[in-house]
Amino acid sequence: MAHAGERMVPAVLARRPLQMVGSADQPHSFTYVPDLAAAMIGAAGKPELWNRVLHAPTNPPLTQRQIAQTFAAAADVPLAKVRAVPGWVLRTLGLFSADMRELGEVLYQFQRPFVMDSAASEEQLGLHPTSLHAAAKTTVEWWRSELTAGTGRAPAGTPAGG
Repeated sequence: MAHAGERMVPAVLARRPLQMVGSADQPHSFTYVPDLAAAMIGAAGKPELWNRVLHAPTNPPLTQRQIAQTFAAAADVPLAKVRAVPGWVLRTLGLFSADMRELGEVLYQFQRPFVMDSAASEEQLGLHPTSLHAAAKTTVEWWRSELTAGTGRAPAGTPAGG
C-alpha cells in the first residue's frame, strides 16, 4: 500500500479522484524502490558501512499532489481531483480498522514536511537516484501492464514506494 504506488497510480490511470493521507501539499521524500534495492546491495558489499544508518538515493521532495501530477504526465492522462483525508477521519476509522489505525500512526509523515537528504550515502555508495521522469515512466508502464493483466494488485517489490 505504498502512498506513491498502489494507493496512487491505479487511481491516476483510471482518472479517479485521489484520496491523499494528511496534506496533499506538504513536501515528502519519496524513494524509488529500485534505488532502495541498489543501496541495500551496495551497502551489503561494504563492511565499513554496516551498522550505520544510510538513506537510499532519493530525489528532492515532492508534495503528494506533485507526484500524482508527475504520474499523470507520464501516463499522458489528466489528473483527477486531489483531496486530503483529514487526520481525525483516519483516527476515527482506526477504531474499527487495523489498516486505518496504521495509517493514523504514520500520519505525521504527511501532515508536515517529511524530508531526507541522501547526499552522504550517495557519496559513500557511489549511487544517485533515478530521475523522477524515468521512475514515473517505468512505474506507470509497470502498473499499466499489471492492470491490463487483470491482477490490479501489486506484488511485493513494486517499482514505486513512499
